[in-house]
Amino acid sequence: MKSRFLTCCGIALGALIAATPGQLSGAPLRADAAASGDLDGNGQFNASDVRLLQNWLLTKNTSLSNWQAADFDGNRVLNAVDLALMKREVPEVEPDPAYIHLKGSSISYEGSNIAVSGKTATISASGVYYIDGSLDGGQIIVNVPDETVDTKTVKLYLDGVDMKNREAPCILVENAENTSVNLVENKKNLLSDGTETPTAEEPAFAVLHSKDDLTIKGGGSLEINAGTQYGIHCNNDLKINGGTLTVNTESGDAIRGRTSVTVKDGTLNIDTEGDGIKATKGNMVISGGSIDIKSGKDALQSETDMELTGGTIRACGDRGLTAGGTVTADGCSLLATAVDNACETLSRSSGTMQFSFTKEWKKNNPIALTSGGRTVFDQNTLRKFRYAVVSDPTFTSGSFKLYSGGIEVVSGSKDTFSGSAEYTDVNNAADPDLLYKGLFDKTKVHKIEVKMSNWKEFINAQKQDEIFYPCDLIIDGEEVEGNSYTFVKQAIEVTHEVYAYAYADGKENSEWAYLYVTVPAKPFEDFGFGDMPYVEDGTQVVFTHNATVLWQKNLYLYAMDETGPGLIYGDTGQTYSQGDVIPAGFGGTKKTYMDEPEIQAA
Repeated sequence: MKSRFLTCCGIALGALIAATPGQLSGAPLRADAAASGDLDGNGQFNASDVRLLQNWLLTKNTSLSNWQAADFDGNRVLNAVDLALMKREVPEVEPDPAYIHLKGSSISYEGSNIAVSGKTATISASGVYYIDGSLDGGQIIVNVPDETVDTKTVKLYLDGVDMKNREAPCILVENAENTSVNLVENKKNLLSDGTETPTAEEPAFAVLHSKDDLTIKGGGSLEINAGTQYGIHCNNDLKINGGTLTVNTESGDAIRGRTSVTVKDGTLNIDTEGDGIKATKGNMVISGGSIDIKSGKDALQSETDMELTGGTIRACGDRGLTAGGTVTADGCSLLATAVDNACETLSRSSGTMQFSFTKEWKKNNPIALTSGGRTVFDQNTLRKFRYAVVSDPTFTSGSFKLYSGGIEVVSGSKDTFSGSAEYTDVNNAADPDLLYKGLFDKTKVHKIEVKMSNWKEFINAQKQDEIFYPCDLIIDGEEVEGNSYTFVKQAIEVTHEVYAYAYADGKENSEWAYLYVTVPAKPFEDFGFGDMPYVEDGTQVVFTHNATVLWQKNLYLYAMDETGPGLIYGDTGQTYSQGDVIPAGFGGTKKTYMDEPEIQAA
C-alpha cells in the first residue's frame, strides 16, 4: 500500500484540478442547490451514482449535466472528497462480476471496465473479474488510473487458466490500491514464460508481476513455470493466504516481495535455482501453511527480520535461512538445511536447535529426532547439506536422540540434544542405532540391474589394472541401452569387490549412481549371502562364513553373515532362536523366488 502522505497529496491535488466548468456542462458553476447525490438524474441516490462519479473522475469521458448533485462539499469542484462523501451516504454494493475468456489467440469479455487490444485485456477499475481459458503470447493487465479515487480491491478469479508469454508477464498489476489473485475451488491454473533454458542475466520481470500490493488466496491451485524470469514478484506487500501454489524457476527467484512477504495459509511447493521466498527490502512473516522449498541459493531470505511462527516449513538450499535481522522460529515445525554456512542470526528460541555436521550429507537423508523410543520429528532433505535448523513447539522440554539418514549421530560426547542450543561437530555415533532398520520398505527403492554380454569374463577377473566393461542397465524393469557413459569398472587390486558406476542416459531425474557390487571369484572359495545374486540358479554352494540367525518361522530362516543378509528356505533339521550362530560349512542350492535370491536347504 502506498504511504498515507502520498494518498493525501493525491486528494489535495485532485481537488485543484479535478474539474473545470467546461468539462462539466459549459455553464458557470453554482453552489446554491444542495447536493442530492442523484447524479444520473433517475430520481434515486444509490450505488450507480457513486460508480458514475468514480468512472468520470478516472476517465473524464462522460458528460455530467447534473454535476451539482455530486458536489457534496459545495466547493464547485468534483473530486475524490465528493466521492468519499457520497460513499458514506450509500451502502456499499459489490458490482456485478465481469468475465474474461481466453481463446488461444484472442480474448473476449463480458462486463465493464475492460478493454481488449489484440491479445491483451486491460482492467481499469476495482471489482470482480473471472478469467478462464488458454492464451499464448497474451497478457492480463490491471491498471487503475487513480487509486486515490478507486481505493478498493481488484479481484482476479483464476477459473482454469493456462497462459504463456515469453516477452512479458502473463499477469501484470501496473497500478491498483490492492489486487487479489483468487484461485477458484478445485480449478487448476498454469502460468509460464514459455522458456526452459536458464540464463545468467538478471530477469526482466516475473510471470506474475505486481507493482502494488498483491494477495494470493483461494481453494484452487496455481502452477508457475519460469525458464528465464522470476516466478512471482511484488513491489510492495505480498501476502499468501491460501491455495496450492507450485513455483518452478530455472534462473530467477521463485517468490519475491519488496516491502514484505507474509504467508498465513496455503500449500507452497518451490523448486528453484534462485532464492525460494525472498523479501528484498523488508521483513518476512510465516504464520501458517505447508511450505516445501528446494533452492539453489537462499531457501528463505529477508532484508530485515524473519519470523517463523506457524505452519510446517521445509527449506533446503545452499543457504537455508538468511536474514539481515533476526531469524525467529517459534511455533512452527521447521527443517532448514544448508551446505554453505549455518544460520548466523538465529534467535535461540525455545525448541529450536541448530546442528553443524562434520561432513556433507547427500539429499534424501532424513533428519529425525526421537524421545523415549518414539519418533517425534522426521523430515526428508531435498538438497545436500552440512547444516540444519530444527524447530517444533514440542521440543521445549525433554531430551532427544538425533538421526541423519537413519543413522544415530552425536555431538562430541553428547548423545542427546535438548533446548534452544547450537551443536557442532555432529557425526555418526561410534556404535550407532539405526532408526529405520525395522521399517525399511523395499517397494520405494529403485531396482538397478547391470546387463553384460561378457559377464563371465568379468566375474572370473582377478587382480588387474583398471578395465572398463560396457553394459546396459535395467531400471525398475525398463531396459536402458548403454552408451559411452554406461559401464562397469574393475578396479586395481580388487578380487571380490567391484566398484561399479553407471549413468542412465535419458532416464528422467537420472544421476551418477555409484554401485558397490560384491562379485565372487571363481571357484567361490569365499562365499556368503551377499554373493548369491551372482550365482546361477541350481548352483550348489557352501558358505564360508559364520551366520547369525535373525529370525525363523516354519520353513523360513533369515540370517546374516559379514557379506549381508539372506534367506534359507526348507527343512534345516534344527530350530533356531534370534542370535544363534550357524557355523560356516552349511550350504544348499541357489534359487530365485519373486526376484529375490534364496538358498534351499540341502
